[in-house]
Amino acid sequence: MGKRDSITQISDYIFAGFKFLYLYTTEELKTLEILKEVAQEIEAEKIYTYYTVRGLECEKDKKLKYWKKEYKQNIYMALDFISESIEVKSLAIFKDIYNLFETDRTLARAFKNCIENILTKKIPVTLIAISPVLQIPPEIEKETVVVDIPLPSRDEIKELLEKFLKDTGFSGVPESLKSKLIEALNGVTEVEIRNILQLCVQDGEINEDDINTIIEQKKQLIRKGGVLEFIKPEENIDDIGGLEFLKEWLRQKKFIFDNIEKAKQFGVDLPKGILLYGMPGCDKSLTSKVTANYFEMPLLRLNMGIIMGPYVGQSEENMRKAIKLAESIAPSVLWIDEL
Repeated sequence: MGKRDSITQISDYIFAGFKFLYLYTTEELKTLEILKEVAQEIEAEKIYTYYTVRGLECEKDKKLKYWKKEYKQNIYMALDFISESIEVKSLAIFKDIYNLFETDRTLARAFKNCIENILTKKIPVTLIAISPVLQIPPEIEKETVVVDIPLPSRDEIKELLEKFLKDTGFSGVPESLKSKLIEALNGVTEVEIRNILQLCVQDGEINEDDINTIIEQKKQLIRKGGVLEFIKPEENIDDIGGLEFLKEWLRQKKFIFDNIEKAKQFGVDLPKGILLYGMPGCDKSLTSKVTANYFEMPLLRLNMGIIMGPYVGQSEENMRKAIKLAESIAPSVLWIDEL
């Protein structure tokens, strides 16, 4: 799913009459660009934005120019204005609204009242929240549609890479190296892709060594996320003692992955995973490392002890982040430790 798919999905929800969309994303700038295209798609005349630093703003609405800053920053006044004063088709975008929901327990009711007023009075506006955290108050769960804004697809990464190479004068990069760079860059945001590529060309060239540079940067990004650990295994299949049936299973599945396109043509099922259980020291962890190394894939370690948080909804949010990150880096081996 790419940017164009997100534009279509959001537009379809708005055309269908949904009044509150919650966009779950870590890419705010990209999402704002998507919403500008959505506004053109649905022929919205105005885009309102609200965030705590500057409050409610809209370049095309002259009324807001005369508001005092403290009025603009008041979320309740912003909601009242949106549900009472907007007369043309518009989008009202709220950034990082989850922070306000956490600190003000009455805000959910204000949002619910705003949504009900918009529906009752047929105000031509759609409320849209942009947030890196999926945390919706139960009061407005029924009125909310969650849209997951994905990280760049491989086609989008290719487009970004081609543009970067053209702009920096590295147009002679072989297609085989481009393919490896695209795979290595999978799972990071557009901003991170540009930054990493800029780092790669600091030595004046792009070559195979830059794959390791990208992997090192991805390790940092995963480490900052706090829910997954990026491991570079060195163990091989001969390091496992016994477990001959498991080794043979791995050999068969590697053959499938090495010939993935033919496997799909013949309808061969892809392996879903392995469940290992046993006492400490019987090669469970070793098998995870061997599998990643043998399949030549990244190894991501998910420790359930880190996932479990002390606050309501924190464990679920950590699990969503971990799964989303693991899926974005696929193909990879996800090692769920201490399940």
